Amino acid sequence: MDGTFIIGKWNDLVSVYMKEKEATIRRTNLSYQVLFPQTLERQNVRRALIPFEDKTISALKEDGFSDSALFFEHFGKVWKFVNVKRPLSNYILLDANRSVVTSDNDNRFAHASLLANGCLSARNSIRHHCLTKDTADAFHFSINSIRCISKRLLDDGMTYVLLGEFQNDRLEAEFGRIRQMSGGSYYIALEQIKSLISLLHLELFKKLGITLMKNEMSNCCNNPLTESEKNLIDELITSEIQFTHEIETSIILYMWIYFFPRKFRQFECCRS
Repeated sequence: MDGTFIIGKWNDLVSVYMKEKEATIRRTNLSYQVLFPQTLERQNVRRALIPFEDKTISALKEDGFSDSALFFEHFGKVWKFVNVKRPLSNYILLDANRSVVTSDNDNRFAHASLLANGCLSARNSIRHHCLTKDTADAFHFSINSIRCISKRLLDDGMTYVLLGEFQNDRLEAEFGRIRQMSGGSYYIALEQIKSLISLLHLELFKKLGITLMKNEMSNCCNNPLTESEKNLIDELITSEIQFTHEIETSIILYMWIYFFPRKFRQFECCRS
């Protein structure tokens, strides 16, 4: 963190586990599934976090694995920081790392950025004793994005930010839908996201039977819509088109989202 590399060894965790796996009272929650997970077991978040728990770090220090303890401790602090979901978590759990964000100059942002930059400088595409390039890039991008979003929310008048709400199940599920609608790609352009969200809104309007949409501004500039533009919107929304299959409806909505905004440019929306 201060210009030197911190080496965390997975074998040190294995050593701690092997030392006490038969003991009646154990210091950690380490298990065989945690240390040697199968492909599906790697998706279990609770198990994945066990190496970063305070009790695991204490056991590493107690057994003389100070470098590994420091390595896991740094990542554990970042996880606590970005997983705050309640305003008073730091008082309830007696942990300052779990307090809410009230400033983008929070020292924890500096710590997380320093760690992310370290991962970025140590990335290796062949994954030899270090993070893969994609993992390091994703971690670095996520930390910087969280800081930018927090600053925007606080500048807009928010008293505090709960970073844990950025990764709640509903938000992740919604992004999962958008990702699948974009061909399963993790690299989605902003224009794609805006168009797909509009598509989901249209599908919701159809399910609710909404036949009127108010829109008083042009899609490509700040000029008011003309009567001909308003009439075209009303005709497209109120048209009673019968489809024999749900797929046909989705195709029409998808085409409407991409082509209708471009159609606006042919109207008088760029009037001088």
